[in-house]
Amino acid sequence: MENKTVASQNSKHLIAYFLLAYAIAWTIEIPLALAKQGVIQPILPPWFHYLVAYAPLLSALLVTGATQGHQGLKELWDRSHLVGRRLFPRSTRLGCYRDDEFLHCE
Repeated sequence: MENKTVASQNSKHLIAYFLLAYAIAWTIEIPLALAKQGVIQPILPPWFHYLVAYAPLLSALLVTGATQGHQGLKELWDRSHLVGRRLFPRSTRLGCYRDDEFLHCE
């Protein structure tokens, strides 16, 4: 019974994530497309188009913060660092530090 409740709650969060991601993206993109077609006067500058790519990230942060709070955001941040470590192991990362006289890179 508890698994069904957790699954139902997770699916609601997933639906909220997708709806919010689409809403953020379309809020930016639809006025830009209509202005380009000459239907409306330009409301946003054309470079706002690049912000649409960040809609899923912003949606993930908002939904995670609203549903799991600070702890959920911390877990999301830690999880993103684990992915980076798997994709770029220490042997392939370039780390540089500076002492008094030289710049050392490993």
